[in-house]
Amino acid sequence: MGDSAVGKTSLIARYIHNEFPFHTRSHVNSDGLSIYPTIIDDQECVLTFVDVSPLDNLGELKISRKIPTACFILFSICDQRSFEKINYFQDSIHLLSSTRSISIPIIILANKTDFEADRVVTHQAIERLRSDYNHIIETSVKTNQGIHEAIKTAVELLKTNFPKRKPSDSCEIL
Repeated sequence: MGDSAVGKTSLIARYIHNEFPFHTRSHVNSDGLSIYPTIIDDQECVLTFVDVSPLDNLGELKISRKIPTACFILFSICDQRSFEKINYFQDSIHLLSSTRSISIPIIILANKTDFEADRVVTHQAIERLRSDYNHIIETSVKTNQGIHEAIKTAVELLKTNFPKRKPSDSCEIL
């Protein structure tokens, strides 16, 4: 999840189809869901990506206690407003997880690093953010930088939070 035009839909398309969609769509699929079987660290995994728009009512997200869920919050290093909205999305996830008595690990993705010349969110601001978040990864969906690291981090956090799950069981990434 994240503000508009930060790369949420493109991230899913990049990971699943290994392509960067130059013509943006509001969601990869009409329902915002993409199911992708893959192998990570020699283990079969089934990932379900949920493309969450800032216009979606986060309280209506169908998150089950039975399916491990992790959340990416994306912002663009070229858009200060998207950076400032991180806390809103984090608070929404914490409220959602507390009302459902589940734990949802959050990974922050600082996207569009291929536009370094247009950077408005400083490296220092991102470093200050690290005091609140353990997992911040700089990414470029366009150049495929940091995407596999982000997915692997999410899967590792899910393994830690749900140690009794089989590797081939499904997990969600918001």
